Amino acid sequence: MTSEQACAALGRPLPRPAALPDGVRETWSSVSTGGPANIPRNVTVAYAKNGRGVGLLTVVKGNAIPTANTGEINSTVAGAPAIVRQVHLGSLDTDDMQYLWSRDGLLLVLHVQLVEGITREAADAMAASTR
Repeated sequence: MTSEQACAALGRPLPRPAALPDGVRETWSSVSTGGPANIPRNVTVAYAKNGRGVGLLTVVKGNAIPTANTGEINSTVAGAPAIVRQVHLGSLDTDDMQYLWSRDGLLLVLHVQLVEGITREAADAMAASTR
């Protein structure tokens, strides 16, 4: 996926985290295709450390957390209302930080696995720096 494709899907440049945990790098990205015209396209960016997938950022047009989820708002990301959860992934025997927030007309979902020295604080910083 090119930055132009992401911009076309989102109507603006793709937000990216400025603070990645040590050793984490972007590995691939894609734009969804097809689907009904009334369903917005999303852009997905994957992150890895030492060849292992450790993060996934999905971005779609949206001005707010969906109404059905507003009762789950329990935190903030960079000052914006957010749903933040730490979930244990039994199949991978690791914890996954999950963030859902809206900023600048986009709805963002970020997953960061707490593996290979990636701390909760580093995951929080990654989310907060996504602009």
